Amino acid sequence: YSRFKLSIKVHFCGFDTAVFKEIFSYSIFVFLAEIVDNVNWSIDQIILGVVQGTKEVAVYSVASTYNQLVTALSGCISSVMLPGISAMVARKEDDKKINALFIKSCRIQIYTIFLVFCGFALVGKSFENPYKYDTLQDAFLYQTRLEANTRLC
Repeated sequence: YSRFKLSIKVHFCGFDTAVFKEIFSYSIFVFLAEIVDNVNWSIDQIILGVVQGTKEVAVYSVASTYNQLVTALSGCISSVMLPGISAMVARKEDDKKINALFIKSCRIQIYTIFLVFCGFALVGKSFENPYKYDTLQDAFLYQTRLEANTRLC
């Protein structure tokens, strides 16, 4: 497509070691940041496993998964608004217009997450445990507490 439709010719000759070293050094820091981020987001489960046991970690993992889904939903909403904000910045529009769009984006985000949280708090118990496992009975309570703590504090 790029060669025939866009008339772009790609040449793979010559190897620029300076660029490769720069990309590699940046990639190492991104890799380390991902490892630290992974440990940071799972430290609560590690501590819970040391203090309590595997049953509590399983229940908390179910609650944590719901929290991660709501966080991903929040990120999706902001990523939908990002192109519009980027276009406004590129056109060098007034800061008041950009701030108004940021506020609109944040309001849509908080309203959506609030509706998801309230819906889950009201009717989520009936959907929580379809297989009736005794070990997951507390997951709804943990999910509601975790979500309320994450979003409201």
